[in-house]
Amino acid sequence: MGIQRAVIVVAADPPRHSPDLLSALREQPNLDVRGPLPAIETLQVCSSRPPALVVADVDLDDISGMELCQLLRGRYATQRVPIVLFTSRPSAMLLSDPRLRHADGLFCLSELRDLARKVDGLIADNGSTLTVETFTSYEGRLLQALFDRIQIVVDGLSIDLAPRELTLLQFLIRYRNRVLTREDILTSVWNGGCDPKSRTVDTTCVDFG
Repeated sequence: MGIQRAVIVVAADPPRHSPDLLSALREQPNLDVRGPLPAIETLQVCSSRPPALVVADVDLDDISGMELCQLLRGRYATQRVPIVLFTSRPSAMLLSDPRLRHADGLFCLSELRDLARKVDGLIADNGSTLTVETFTSYEGRLLQALFDRIQIVVDGLSIDLAPRELTLLQFLIRYRNRVLTREDILTSVWNGGCDPKSRTVDTTCVDFG
């Protein structure tokens, strides 16, 4: 079985400095590096499946890396994904920019030797990505679920669910105290493989008891 690698999205357009950056990241066998991508493609990729980390050039072509941070932070699926900025300019020139607060780190290209350690640390600290919890049972006032036996009982009645419906139920139970958007559900349960315009997922009120 192969090593499960953490997905890193690199935003750099034009990719002036990214070759050295990509080389440094790809030396790490535990990382799956995607990019370099322009800002709009970075947003699309991250929305369909949030990565473990975004690494963005401060000097993107259409928008700045700071503005990309703000856009990612404004979306529920990516609001807590770690974001690191890199620059070819002296970092002291940017430290006074208030938009830097949206990023989790800033480094110069001269610090590439230290990059892998910083990336590993950020990924290890990030426990915010929504996932389908692999617990085997749940019991509430109206719902009893034994997922390992595929037994679902609602208010005393046995219910047959398809595999995707079971996965969706696990996800809703895991995040029963959160307000979830359609995008959250499509991204986490359908792994981004469902048309976002589909009516597969509609607003539902569930009382798990």
